[in-house]
Amino acid sequence: MLITREIDYSFRILRAIADGKIHSVKPMCDAESIPWKFAYKILGKLRDAGIVQNISGVHGGCRLIVDLHDVTALDIFTIVDGKPYVNRCMEQGYVCEWVTKKGTPCGINHNLSFIQKEFEDMLSKYSMYTLIFEDLYELSGSGESVSEEMIPESAEAEQKTGQAASVLEA
Repeated sequence: MLITREIDYSFRILRAIADGKIHSVKPMCDAESIPWKFAYKILGKLRDAGIVQNISGVHGGCRLIVDLHDVTALDIFTIVDGKPYVNRCMEQGYVCEWVTKKGTPCGINHNLSFIQKEFEDMLSKYSMYTLIFEDLYELSGSGESVSEEMIPESAEAEQKTGQAASVLEA
């Protein structure tokens, strides 16, 4: 799987702290359904990369210190999990069993390197702001949208509950 839980949680953390305010980790984890142990690990990586600031003390927590328009999905992949590879044979220094056994270049590796470049280009194309807050289907002009079948039942129920709450608030 290309998007690990850690990457997914990273995206959710960035969504939760996008306003630049200080956020306590526990409420953020509860709101975004992130195990707190993962959150602390991810926040450490994001801190080391200069994406977030961790604040100690009674009123501490974490806050975003960059503009999400300036951070790409590839940046987050690389910060959290290292460079994303479509296959291990794309990694620097990988010794291919095929080449070792056959003594000839592998055509699959050649084609995967094309896919690798396309994948990296795609992840570099979108800022985290776009990925989190905009509709890529709408931006692409395709006119498509997420179909109801793609939304898990739990999320669908949550949407309906949220819609009902909006109606009650109005």
